[in-house]
Amino acid sequence: MDFSKLLMFVPGIIIFLVGSGQQRRRPGLLSGTSSAQGTVTGCDHVVKKDRQGRETYNYYNVTVEFRNPETGQTERRAVKSPTEYYPVQQVLLC
Repeated sequence: MDFSKLLMFVPGIIIFLVGSGQQRRRPGLLSGTSSAQGTVTGCDHVVKKDRQGRETYNYYNVTVEFRNPETGQTERRAVKSPTEYYPVQQVLLC
């Protein structure tokens, strides 16, 4: 194996492992194991393409408003979702 290829391969593995470890620590929108019922306030379809016109991202940017059970404050969050939701639709946040 060429040494220059190894220099590109090893940092990629390290970045992947660090990123996947961060995701395990943050299971959802809310910290801990609590969940809340939220209301969809907006949903936008997002399609991003690269310079050659190939689709790179295709998702729905869903804005959800909910009452945080830990603080009692009303919060609003934007979530990327593969599923389209309609305004005023109720969703469960974990």
